[in-house]
Amino acid sequence: MRVNLLIALLVLPLLFTDCANGNKDRNVNKGADPREASPTGYPDFIKLSKLADEKGKIFLQGVDRSDSSGPYIVIDLALDTISFRLLFYPRSGDKNGTDFKAISEGYANNFKDFICFAFVYKMRTKREMKDEHADPTDYPAAVKAYVKKTDAWEILGEGSANNLSELSRLEINWIYKGIQ
Repeated sequence: MRVNLLIALLVLPLLFTDCANGNKDRNVNKGADPREASPTGYPDFIKLSKLADEKGKIFLQGVDRSDSSGPYIVIDLALDTISFRLLFYPRSGDKNGTDFKAISEGYANNFKDFICFAFVYKMRTKREMKDEHADPTDYPAAVKAYVKKTDAWEILGEGSANNLSELSRLEINWIYKGIQ
């Protein structure tokens, strides 16, 4: 009887622990409704972006390098329930001068100094990818674009992309549409 109890005490915690990936994929949110806190019914991309560990200052790939292609500060999030790229465009000043400190400060003031874009399309999670540096997008990709100029998200448009170049061109077009 003692042996069975000892085995149960040693084995049961292992069944409920995710040691293999250190919870990198944020599976704790599996099944969560990403629209829960959004008054518009659209996902609260800002709130969800706090779960992300993928952020960077990038040029959009697959297009000629120009002012239109970047650099932009982005946060990529891929969960089981939603995946998106959050992109920050400064309302004033040069986007080249935007840094991560400004983005961190943006959380405190609801990003009043930025026009925020969310591009929603299926991305694979880290655990689904063999090469973490590869494009995580599944093509053809159905894409929805949202913009946040005030306190609420609005839909900018929908489209599809067959490859990375088409996806980047869609994002550039929506950025121009959103800053008008």
